[in-house]
Formats: sequence, structure tokens, C-alpha cells
Amino acid sequence: MSDRAEGARGSSTDALALALAAIGISVSVDARDGLVVLRLPPGAPAPRGAARESAVSICRGHGFTHVAVEFEGSDESRASLSRD
Repeated sequence: MSDRAEGARGSSTDALALALAAIGISVSVDARDGLVVLRLPPGAPAPRGAARESAVSICRGHGFTHVAVEFEGSDESRASLSRD
């Protein structure tokens, strides 16, 4: 990825994090192509119901097609995936 594309994606993830914070969802954001990973701080609950729907809509509005949630600080957040 070029530096310019990387910079554009970085500003997009910053804008996304701010948009999510505006609806009460405080996360750090990582992106790769159409996937965005929302990293919740330790102990934070996952968005549910209308908050979840709003978060997905906001992510789509920022150009992402897939949304994943990672829970920082939990053992499960570092689990390896089986390649079977």
C-alpha cells in the first residue's frame, strides 16, 4: 500500500473512531481493505441492539463492508485460528 493510501485510510479510521465515540462507543480502530476491527477497551461491553446497528451503519458509511469486534485485554482476543 502506498504512503498516500495508508494516510487516507488512517484519516478514515480516525474519523470513524470519532463518529463511533459520538454515539457512545469508545474504541480503537484498525482497518484492512473492507474490514474494520473495532477494539473495545478492557471491561467495555459489546454494543447491542440499536447501538450495534448504528455502529455497523456508521462503519458502512465510512466505506467498510465487514465489521469485527475485538475485546482488548482478554485471553480470547489473542486466540489462534485453526488452519484445518
